[in-house]
Amino acid sequence: MRSPTVTPQLQRSAAQAAREPERVLTTLAHLSDEAVLREAYRHTRQSSAPGIEGVTAQRSADHLDANLHDVHARLRSGR
Repeated sequence: MRSPTVTPQLQRSAAQAAREPERVLTTLAHLSDEAVLREAYRHTRQSSAPGIEGVTAQRSADHLDANLHDVHARLRSGR
């Protein structure tokens, strides 16, 4: 996982997960920020099916900054 938006700490976690597939990672929320979420969105197929909340990638793009901020806040708080 090489990307300018992925922190070294998250890269180490990804490498560790690849080396130790039996290891269970409970959360990476503390390593994620809005830049990581934006990168994940960038890799989302725009034609993919709506997510669990019924929101399409295109609809999410209409208010991307606000949506990423909201997702990040929910992720950090465990909601």
